[in-house]
Amino acid sequence: MTMQFGTKGLTNALVPLPKTADARPTASPNPRVPCVVVRDGTASMAGPKIDQLNAGMRELARFVRSDKLVAADAELASVAVAGVATVEVPFVPAGSFDPPPLEPYGNTPLGDGLLTGLQLLSDRLALYREHDLDHHVPWMLLVTDGEENADPERFAAAGRAIRQLEKANRLRFFAVGVDGANMAALQSLTVYKPYALRGLDFKALFAWLYRSLRTVSQSQPGEDVRPEDPTGPRGFAK
Repeated sequence: MTMQFGTKGLTNALVPLPKTADARPTASPNPRVPCVVVRDGTASMAGPKIDQLNAGMRELARFVRSDKLVAADAELASVAVAGVATVEVPFVPAGSFDPPPLEPYGNTPLGDGLLTGLQLLSDRLALYREHDLDHHVPWMLLVTDGEENADPERFAAAGRAIRQLEKANRLRFFAVGVDGANMAALQSLTVYKPYALRGLDFKALFAWLYRSLRTVSQSQPGEDVRPEDPTGPRGFAK
């Protein structure tokens, strides 16, 4: 089953994406699990927040590299929002995922970050079609302690695109608010519930993401795969 992502018409709203030296998928014959992490690295995240976020991303990289199934079948990318939206890591096999540490800076163009993440997913799915590769519903995780303060129209455009894709079952989107986040604004992005991080337990968040990607990797495209409850005993949310 090859799925059209449906983000046509967003391109003019996006920031430029980098060219990668080798964008080819891995040689694995299994369906791919594409996932983008959009993380807030703005000035309000300075101190323990950014330290714990960086530590959590390192844990995610360690988890996926140590799991042969996820390392081969999941593909990860990350976008940083810190004054501008920047593609930190274009799509790579999870086994090669090595996100750089974030240094807090600037304001919060969340709309740019989300639209950039959507474009990364759209481009990746186009590559799968080119190579006749099957894939699961794409995932996107947003982590922020604030709200859009650069361009509300782009934030609204991102929300419209995300909700449309969610309703068509073409995107699994999870919005996670760190202490201080505008949860009402995060709710406007998604048809589902946004989650409030429990303290600064980013390691629990990214362990949950790893386990979820593994669960999806073990399923078949089109199956109704539900991740662990984020508010459960092994979850990350309040």
